[in-house]
Amino acid sequence: LLGVIKDELIEIREKYGDERRTEIHIDGQETFEISDLIPDEEVTVTLTHIGYIKRTPLRYYRQQSRGGTGRRGIHVYEEDYPTSVLIANNHDDLIFFTNQGRVFRIKVYEVPEGTLQAKGRPIKNFINLRKDERVTTMIPMRREKQGEYVFLATERGYVKKTPLHKFRSASKRGIIAIALRNGDNLMGALLTSGNDDIIIAKSDGKAMRFNEKDVRSMGRQARGVRGSRVGKGESVISIVPYNPEKKLLTITEKGYGKCVSLDEIHCQK
Repeated sequence: LLGVIKDELIEIREKYGDERRTEIHIDGQETFEISDLIPDEEVTVTLTHIGYIKRTPLRYYRQQSRGGTGRRGIHVYEEDYPTSVLIANNHDDLIFFTNQGRVFRIKVYEVPEGTLQAKGRPIKNFINLRKDERVTTMIPMRREKQGEYVFLATERGYVKKTPLHKFRSASKRGIIAIALRNGDNLMGALLTSGNDDIIIAKSDGKAMRFNEKDVRSMGRQARGVRGSRVGKGESVISIVPYNPEKKLLTITEKGYGKCVSLDEIHCQK
């Protein structure tokens, strides 16, 4: 039977065989990367309190009217809850700042994709977190230029402004973003232009606003300067950029919320 197959193949070759017209090998041919296979689309990235993360295509969500119950965006384990939800492109960089003052960077498409019902995967599978280290802020770094500086704030009220390019070397292994002392923790981070007004909110219900020009540019190893005095038992809980076209939405731990004009928060030093 193998002899018959061989004879038939020889006959086909003699009848249809001709010179090859496609080139199998080209010297210096271009290679492709895994990113070339990733669709260029907007996604939501969700991070939970105990460190589960996932990305979900934006097309999975639909707009609803006021008064709707909404759709479940993520299933969580008992006592877990979402802490950060942002929109980014699959090809953007995703930078993570931790309570211990370190920063990590990965591609958005490296976060595992999941449905609206998926719990996600532990973030420690993707970045090298230490014991008791947790992510406090997650920021998308767009491919197009967006911001000149990273503005950092700690729970004890220290602030620091560092040029964005200083964090380009961040990777899954992590690098220092700010030097912390006396048990202080990094609370949050913002991308700023270098001339933005910053609003700091504290756990005692007070907020202050100042221009970031009051804070000189520093390197990654610096501690920063005092941005707001924090009393005993209090802490900084949030920082946001001032935008005169928007309002400030405040939500308390027990679910009370209110919206005020940003002009009511006067600029201080």
